[in-house]
Amino acid sequence: MLAAAGAQAATYRCTAPDGSVQYADRPCGQTAAPIAPTVGGVGPSRYQPPPPRTSSLNTTAAPRAPEYAVHLPPDCAQLEEASRTAYQRGLRGDTLRSVQNDFETKCEVQRRRAQERVSEERNERERQYRDRRQEERKAEDERGKTAQQCDQMRSVIADRRAAVATMDARQKELLHTLQDQYNRSCLDRR
Repeated sequence: MLAAAGAQAATYRCTAPDGSVQYADRPCGQTAAPIAPTVGGVGPSRYQPPPPRTSSLNTTAAPRAPEYAVHLPPDCAQLEEASRTAYQRGLRGDTLRSVQNDFETKCEVQRRRAQERVSEERNERERQYRDRRQEERKAEDERGKTAQQCDQMRSVIADRRAAVATMDARQKELLHTLQDQYNRSCLDRR
């Protein structure tokens, strides 16, 4: 009884967008056409068992697209992708060679231009990186010089404060000016 219930389960024949026919035990979309199974010789004779689940497709991952592929015109990008993924899609050697030849003959100039563009972009990124690093070093050097000047000013101010009792009015005024300059230059920067 259980075997009969399994034999009466619906099988669906589906047509994929690429025109290939697939069989499933569930509806697969608008293209599904249920096929009634034959039980004990009764029922439609058009029932065909699903094909074996062996695949001629290679299950290894396709190589990554080259960096220049984003700069190819659409037709060349399609040929490049077809050539790069042909093995994984199970294309035969002669078909693969044909696709590769098409890419080489139709897209060689565009490929070279795309590679040059990638090279120029890489060089520009490297130049920008070098410029940023140079600016950072320059700013760091400037901070170091300012810190050194502030240390020297602080030392001079400390020495003069030690001798404030023996200073005349002009020297006290210069000390006050030096302290103001230190406050503006060094304390405000922290």
